[in-house]
Amino acid sequence: MLYRVTKIVLLAMLTSSFSQAVYAAKDDLDELQMKLSNQWTLVKNDRLRDIKTYARLESGKQYRSFKATVMMKDTKPETLVRFLLDFENYHKWYWQVLESKLLKKVSPTEYYLYLVHKAPAGLPDRDVILHATVELQNAARNYITLKVEAVPDYLPLKPPLVRMVAEDLQFKFTPLENGDLFVES
Repeated sequence: MLYRVTKIVLLAMLTSSFSQAVYAAKDDLDELQMKLSNQWTLVKNDRLRDIKTYARLESGKQYRSFKATVMMKDTKPETLVRFLLDFENYHKWYWQVLESKLLKKVSPTEYYLYLVHKAPAGLPDRDVILHATVELQNAARNYITLKVEAVPDYLPLKPPLVRMVAEDLQFKFTPLENGDLFVES
């Protein structure tokens, strides 16, 4: 009988301590998780590298948008654009890109490219076809723009890869008088 009472008391203590631990963990997560709206919210401010990142919820969409700004010291916009247009080497430095290749060069300012992104363990990798256009600096506009939009129907599907229908990016490169380059994406 004493064994049974001890077992019940022990079980009750364990159950109550687990529920408190779960409650505390949930409470901790609520404090740590950022509440996003459709307005840009600062997510990270890296003062050392002068990089700021933002996020927001997209109205009517099931995903978040991200924005970043960075001040690049002593950098020419042409150098950075050349680097970003080196599509064949994206897999060497672009986060989680397994494969990258230029599909078509329409002009010096318009391209189609193909990327394969590594997915988390247990999920199939993703592929995406992108249409990239460059708007050059001119007398009316003192910056260069690189726009990238997903074009999911440009090529047939390649199972087991999952085709991404959205990977839209826009970079704005503004050269400053001191030789630095302000980048917004």
